Amino acid sequence: MADITPEELAETRSADRPFFSKEAWVFAFVAVALPNILFVLASFFVIPIRTFAIPAYFLFAILAPRLPAALIAVGAFVILLIDILLVVSSLFDLAPTLALQSVVYMVKLDVFSSTTYLVAGIAFVLTTSLYIWLLISNRTAFRNVSLIPAILGCFLLMAGEFAFNIIPKGKLSHLSASEDHFESAVTKVNLLPTPASASTPQQDVLIVMLEGFGAFKSQQLRDVFWDQLKTADITERYEISDGTSAYHGSTTAAEARELCGEWADFTSYLTADRYECLPAKFADLGYQTTAFHAFTHQFFDRDIWLPRIGFQDLVFMENLAKRNDMPKRFCGLTFKGFCDADLAKIVKAHLLEDLGKPKFTYWLTLNTHVPIAPEEAPDRLDCSGETPFIDPSLCRMSAMWLDVIEDVKQMALHPDLADTHIILVGDHHPPIWNRAAKALFKPGEVGWISLKPHNRTTAPG
Repeated sequence: MADITPEELAETRSADRPFFSKEAWVFAFVAVALPNILFVLASFFVIPIRTFAIPAYFLFAILAPRLPAALIAVGAFVILLIDILLVVSSLFDLAPTLALQSVVYMVKLDVFSSTTYLVAGIAFVLTTSLYIWLLISNRTAFRNVSLIPAILGCFLLMAGEFAFNIIPKGKLSHLSASEDHFESAVTKVNLLPTPASASTPQQDVLIVMLEGFGAFKSQQLRDVFWDQLKTADITERYEISDGTSAYHGSTTAAEARELCGEWADFTSYLTADRYECLPAKFADLGYQTTAFHAFTHQFFDRDIWLPRIGFQDLVFMENLAKRNDMPKRFCGLTFKGFCDADLAKIVKAHLLEDLGKPKFTYWLTLNTHVPIAPEEAPDRLDCSGETPFIDPSLCRMSAMWLDVIEDVKQMALHPDLADTHIILVGDHHPPIWNRAAKALFKPGEVGWISLKPHNRTTAPG
């Protein structure tokens, strides 16, 4: 009797194998459950979009028994990397192409200083390694296995994906910025460069972009922040207006929105030598234009494109490190840079320098990037127990926003800065890991407030 190979034996038995055999259930576990289990658990907190990954793992498992072991390992990790890229893209409101371009900037981040990210990274490597090992060790058994349990599982998982992730995300996307309608805090307060005249001397401008500051639905929560600026000592000097405006994308898209008046991102400003953005227009009128940020200027190539939109000076981590008046302490976990509380003093000192020269100043805050180190949050809110912000991380983030707002208030109250138009505006929603806390925000909108000096106009020149 001729010897029968294991592959031939599996083929001869396949006809007698029931649709719901042990091997079929093992294959369903490996092809559907195992590579998706971490994302299913994450779906209780966030909204990961994975219409590519769920069928990709399943189809790859069908193909794997006919592939060499090395190719199985490479293919599985390629799918994992694409899966993570697309999830990050959806969580941080990045176009997939922009998310891919952003990978080169990951070296600037201290990703694994966050215990959450470190544990997640280890878990993904372990589950993917187990996925690979089971595919390789069961190649013979899986070659002709019944696919019915796996197909049912895949359809069930995809149904859950549509119900719990795609439909809610689609509702948010529908309510976010429309390409046919542009708006920003800058346009809503009609901030335009105005040539000096005898009746209207040039006023300074300060735009503060608050990292992760979305628009709260509740007036009570909005008042927590803006009431800090609606005090009698501020209102006697400034005309105050506040509201919300649409947003899309991440921080560089917000910079394009407020500084250049268009839906775009940093890749739109990397080719020409000059772009007709707000800083450039103010510079043409003799303003000193300066951008401040506590992180590296190399992140998203800000050292390249910010000068091209009109900033004459950049004050970032590189040159802050050389200043004697900048404390050498750092804040943040993944985005580790200087502390916003310290940079606020540098911004204020800049505004008070050479008071005879008008200034257009932009400050992008840093330290409210998630995850938040609990010990770095100022003691402005009680985040230890129940809080109206629901999530302790959002509560700590809110305390840090309040700290920046207080710093800006002190700038506004300085007698030598009373002729400064100040705008605070969020860039995007905070990518917090809590669905209930995320529901506190208006879909697709960020909050803003304007402090315009009394008896001033900002009309086009």
